[in-house]
Amino acid sequence: METVSREQIYSIIAEELGNDHYIQDLRQKALAIAEGDPGKAQEVYVEYRLKQLEEKIRESEQSIRSLRETWKRENEQRIQEAHRIKLKERGVLNTDWNQSDEMKPRKASRWVLLAPVVLMSVVMIYGLINFQ
Repeated sequence: METVSREQIYSIIAEELGNDHYIQDLRQKALAIAEGDPGKAQEVYVEYRLKQLEEKIRESEQSIRSLRETWKRENEQRIQEAHRIKLKERGVLNTDWNQSDEMKPRKASRWVLLAPVVLMSVVMIYGLINFQ
């Protein structure tokens, strides 16, 4: 982004002065500081106006940077969402919990049911062998 040079700002101020487009509050302040001297008041006015315009330019540049950062962040989020949707469409990413295989009830393995019976049988047989 190109910043405005001091020469460009002075040019804007000179155009304002040439067209008698003073900022009245600023002009009154300059006259008060210059104690009524019109030549000195104009110098003071130019310096105050320069500072005022530079501050406005800084604020504008900061706003533009902020907007660009926000746009970039939102754009990245849109790209990630589009990528996620493509993966989901291809079946690589399954985030639909209602259709997920993980949520469907599964049948218990036969070993889960038989393990206690087998274990009890082994214990009883071992107990009978050692008891004799």
